[in-house]
Amino acid sequence: MKNSYKGKFIVLEGGEGSGKTTQLPLLTQALLEQKGDGPPRRIIPTKEPTENGVFGKLARSLYSAENALNADRIRAIVDEFFQSADYRWITEQMWNALGSIHRRPHISAFDRLAREILNGRTEPLARFLVLTFIFDRFQHRVEQEIAWLEAGDCVVSDRDFLSGLAHADSEGFPWREVLKIHEEILGPFFIVPDLVIFLDVPVEVGLARTAYKQNDRQERFDTTDQQIRIKNAYHEILQDPEIQNVIPSVIVDGTPRDPLEIHHSLWQEIQPFLAKWLNPKM
Repeated sequence: MKNSYKGKFIVLEGGEGSGKTTQLPLLTQALLEQKGDGPPRRIIPTKEPTENGVFGKLARSLYSAENALNADRIRAIVDEFFQSADYRWITEQMWNALGSIHRRPHISAFDRLAREILNGRTEPLARFLVLTFIFDRFQHRVEQEIAWLEAGDCVVSDRDFLSGLAHADSEGFPWREVLKIHEEILGPFFIVPDLVIFLDVPVEVGLARTAYKQNDRQERFDTTDQQIRIKNAYHEILQDPEIQNVIPSVIVDGTPRDPLEIHHSLWQEIQPFLAKWLNPKM
């Protein structure tokens, strides 16, 4: 569903170490300076998985370097999560929110996968993570992003649903099927970005940056094979005619070492879009 709100929705996408986190504040500041006194009202940076959302915190715990390969830690995290009042509260909200008829089977599947993990099975974790990311996106949309866009703000996000599709595809879940799950879970809250900026870097470059940032600790998705699959999935998704028809995108070379050089290239690529959105005199 295209964004019909007053505000604009821009998303930075790319594999690990592509520079999304570095470019987010640079782009936010540049948009603030460009907009002057015109619309939108605010420029709001955000990211996924969220840091404070119930499901965002769960996702970050599950794929972190400390826990990703430790089955006992995974079970303990899942058990603690399901005992929490936060989980009971948010699932009740999701169960009853607008469009819930298609969402409820996925909530039930999430509970079933959790029980399998608690019983010692590791195979369900990949699908469990897919649903965790989507539920985090649902909470993020409903509690924050929709309100920002309704108010006429410009939301700039480090990752959105295309990241979820690419990562799920890399785990063996076809991205078109995961797109359908997104649509069913988010229901009327499913919107696509007004612009996707894909930061493209060689896999080895991205992993070297990630290893440096994480002091050589490897998270769930930080392997060469996994990142190759994620990158290939991203390119397939962005080149799909149905996706291209609804989501404008630009590809920016994220390889240069100087973040400002990448920012300048990015800024030039998105000027045609900004001319329409952020300058009310044009």
